[in-house]
Amino acid sequence: MLVHLTELVAISDPSGWGPALLHHPLLKWWAPLLLVPLLWLGAERPLRRRLELAYRALVAVAVVGFGGLCLARTVANIRQPPEWDMLAFWLFGAAARQGNFYDPSHLHAVAATLPSAGIVLTDPLFVQDVLDVGFPYPPPTMLLFAGLGYLDPHS
Repeated sequence: MLVHLTELVAISDPSGWGPALLHHPLLKWWAPLLLVPLLWLGAERPLRRRLELAYRALVAVAVVGFGGLCLARTVANIRQPPEWDMLAFWLFGAAARQGNFYDPSHLHAVAATLPSAGIVLTDPLFVQDVLDVGFPYPPPTMLLFAGLGYLDPHS
């Protein structure tokens, strides 16, 4: 089944960040798991003429296919940036402004103010991996994020 790039980007993911097809386990895990050994086998051995043509076609399909997936993921991230980037760094800075940035309760308190700024957290993994953990980096790195806490979350 061929899917046009614009149709691919139009498919929305229930988690709220990107096309569902791009996050499908078949494309993320199984296709590379099956293709890598095939590509290694063909690269290591001299092949007969027909097998060499088939191998070259497989390499071309893999390169074009995964290049297209990278392009589609880039377009999806530009159209709808994931919550994980700037928002996580802003939350770390805002939690540092309030006190202990290693304490997850401070991150939850800062995140509770986000709906008043018009930001709704839609990804449950964001809550699990960012808010429930606390600041995951060594203390000196907070100097990189602290200034963000004084900005508007939309900055």
